[in-house]
Amino acid sequence: GPSSTVNQWLADRGLQTLPMRQGLLVSGTRQQFSTAFQVTVDLEALPISLPIPPELDDFVSSITIPSPPHYQ
Repeated sequence: GPSSTVNQWLADRGLQTLPMRQGLLVSGTRQQFSTAFQVTVDLEALPISLPIPPELDDFVSSITIPSPPHYQ
């Protein structure tokens, strides 16, 4: 199904996934994200939207690296 296709694509690139209520939480190193999505991940520019690879276009509506939470 769609989720197994997406999970496999991410796993093949060394990224880990965790199902969430809406979507997936994807974790990995900055280098893994940069290589998988063929972008430079600038941590100063968060949040950023990543391009959706053609293989996932039918299954994924958006991929975003959010800003980290701010603690006070």
